[in-house]
Amino acid sequence: MVEKSRSAYIDKFVYKFYNKFVMQLPIIKSISDIRKNATKLFEDVNKRDEVIVVTKNNDQLSVVISPKYFKSIVEENETLWEELEMTRSKRATKGERSYKLEDVISGKV
Repeated sequence: MVEKSRSAYIDKFVYKFYNKFVMQLPIIKSISDIRKNATKLFEDVNKRDEVIVVTKNNDQLSVVISPKYFKSIVEENETLWEELEMTRSKRATKGERSYKLEDVISGKV
């Protein structure tokens, strides 16, 4: 019984996390709407980590996100880039012989 309630709690957490950070649907605002009340819009974006797509004549013009959300995107991209570079490096040096640091320092190699 405890396991089931724990599982339900985890499921709720995953659902909330997924909806907040993965499936967050953007709010669509025209540039005219933004001109009318830009201060409130920017405050709301910052407080709620909302994503707003700005349109002009029904064409996407820009995206507004909070600094916190932008930072998380940049950090995630950096992490993914580092993993990609490590994978490339491992593939490039796959057949090469490796040595222990102590052996190199001691002159055994």
